[in-house]
Amino acid sequence: MKNQFLISEDEKSRILQMHENSTKNLYLNLITEESVYNPLTGAIQKKLNFLGFNAGPIDGKYGKKTACAVAAFQAANGLFVDGKAGKDTAKKIDGVEPYFPKDVNIQGCSTQQVKNKKESNKVSQQSCESILPETCPIINVNKETIIGNGGSEGCSEYVRKLIGETLGNAWKAFNVAKKYGVKYNMFTDGSIDWNNVRNQMKSNQINSSTCGCFVEEGDSKDKSCSSGSKISKTISSFYPSSSNFSDSSLKIGDIVGMYYRDSGNKGKAFCERAVQRGLDGSGNVTNIDPFTFNTHVGYVGAIKNGVPMIYHSVHGTRLSTPVNQLKSKDGSAMIVWVTGGPQSGDGDKSKKFDVFNDFKNFLKK
Repeated sequence: MKNQFLISEDEKSRILQMHENSTKNLYLNLITEESVYNPLTGAIQKKLNFLGFNAGPIDGKYGKKTACAVAAFQAANGLFVDGKAGKDTAKKIDGVEPYFPKDVNIQGCSTQQVKNKKESNKVSQQSCESILPETCPIINVNKETIIGNGGSEGCSEYVRKLIGETLGNAWKAFNVAKKYGVKYNMFTDGSIDWNNVRNQMKSNQINSSTCGCFVEEGDSKDKSCSSGSKISKTISSFYPSSSNFSDSSLKIGDIVGMYYRDSGNKGKAFCERAVQRGLDGSGNVTNIDPFTFNTHVGYVGAIKNGVPMIYHSVHGTRLSTPVNQLKSKDGSAMIVWVTGGPQSGDGDKSKKFDVFNDFKNFLKK
C-alpha cells in the first residue's frame, strides 16, 4: 500500500503553478536558446556577411559578433541601434524574418562604430556618404581595406558597370569618362615632359617594331616581349613623383585613372596609345598631342570623415583606398587623371539612377 498524505488546496495550487512555470520556461529556453542552429539567425548572418557586415560564421547562434554586425548595419542605415533584428531592421536587411533575441549586449562594438547600449538610439557620429552605404562601416580612412570579391573582373569592367558604358582597357577609359568633365589630367597640365618622352623613346628604341609585341600579344606581356622590362622601366620614368590634384574637388562617383606600380601592362598601355598616334620605326610619333597611358582605373566610392575613398578592383578583389595613399609614385598606385561621373551630377541625369541601381545589383551577384 502506497503512503498517502494530504495537502491543502493552496499548496496544491502552488505546486501546479510551479510545474506550469517550469514547463513554460523550458519551452521558452528551447525556442530562444542559441545552443543549436537557429534558421532565422542563420539567414540574418548570411545576409549581413553578403552585404559586407562581419557577422562571423553562419552558425545560427546570435552571439556578440552577430549582434555587433546587426548594430553596425542599423547605424549605417539610420535605424534604432540595439543589435536586434526586429521588424524595421529585418525589412531593411531584405529577405529575412524579424527575430528578437534576448539579452543582446552591444557594449564594446567599437570596431563597428556603435557607441553603447545607453546611446543605442543614436546613429554613429562618423560621417560617411557612399554609393554603397553598406560599405561605410567597413572602409578605413587610414588604410586600404577589402570591400568585396568580384571574381576575375578587371578594373575597367568594375568601372564600366558604374557608368553603364563600354570603357575598353584602363588606358582607354579617359576618352569615355572625359565627357563628364575633366578635373585633373597629369598628361596635359605640364606634369609630364613630353619632349623627354619622345627623346627617351628614341634612345631606348621604343618604336613601331618593339611596340608591336605589346599591341599584338595582349595583356600582361611586358616580360615576354623583347626588351619588355626595359621598356616598362622607361615608361615608369615618364611619370612625375607625385600627383597635385585637389582632394576637395573630388565628389562621389568621380572616375580616376591611375599609374599602378606593379601592373604588367605598362608596355601595352603606352604602346597602344603611341601606335594610335602614328608611331614609326624610328620612334617618331606623327600626332604629338599628349595621350594617356595609365594602367589602372577606379572611382570615388565614398567620402568618409571628409576623406575621399577610391573604390577599385585588383584581380577581382574590390578595394577601398584613401585618396591620400594614391598620390605618390612610390605607393602602390598614383592618380594621374580625374573626371566627373554620373553620381557627381554630371552627364545624362536621366540615366543617373538607373545606372547606379544596375551597379548595386551587379555588386550583389
